[in-house]
Amino acid sequence: MSKKKTISFIGAGNVATQLAKAFANSHQVDNLQICTRHQKSADALANQINAEGICSVADLEPVDYLIIAVPDDAISSVYQSLQNFDSCKLHTSGVTGLVSIGRDKGSSGYFYPLQTFNKTAEVNLKETPLFVNHFNEEIKSELETLAKIISNKVSTITDEQKKALHVSAVVVNNFVNHLFGLTKQFLTDNELDFTYLKPIIETTIHRALTENSLEIQTGPAIRDDETTIKQHLKLLESYPELANLYQSISESIQNVHRND
Repeated sequence: MSKKKTISFIGAGNVATQLAKAFANSHQVDNLQICTRHQKSADALANQINAEGICSVADLEPVDYLIIAVPDDAISSVYQSLQNFDSCKLHTSGVTGLVSIGRDKGSSGYFYPLQTFNKTAEVNLKETPLFVNHFNEEIKSELETLAKIISNKVSTITDEQKKALHVSAVVVNNFVNHLFGLTKQFLTDNELDFTYLKPIIETTIHRALTENSLEIQTGPAIRDDETTIKQHLKLLESYPELANLYQSISESIQNVHRND
């Protein structure tokens, strides 16, 4: 990049926190302002990255890029409030596409990191896929350059591709995490340590990343081992959420592999 760019953020949640820290650590971009509805949360993040915390979009200063890291149902209203703000606006949503609001069309894009975030856990953004897009082809190229400051895995994708990635991320992250949580509670109630499952979890993840998961499916469902399935469901009678998931996923496995 020919000169140091400037960035401000609307939002101080998990995504904004990690992106702002990454840019601050890069020393290639100046973080100017953090804008949220509450001064305390704006200041909390701003103080970590040597920026200014504000709580009104009216106090935003001109920057090269304004990253809007807010919930999806707030994106439209935020864009409406920024119609007279000339900076390039980039939201971080996985499901919202390119936003077009009147004359603002030419300055709207997205900057989407495919990762699960919280404010405190360390995240290796360099290895995190980061997807960008923009109405303007020249600015799209600039966004790729900007993204490469904090990620080694930058790509341009369409709105529909981004949605497909987002729903897939929900399945492999949020859904699997929920299964882990229910399973851990079940084992704890049976005075067993969840870490006993660590080797099989690691093996499963490794094979999912290196092989075709549909081709390596194992377990009682694919074997049509109804005796084992019934015994498992009986064990889970006091855990209806886990029992329902067990049965539903077992049926899905059988349906997918019925003609194998």
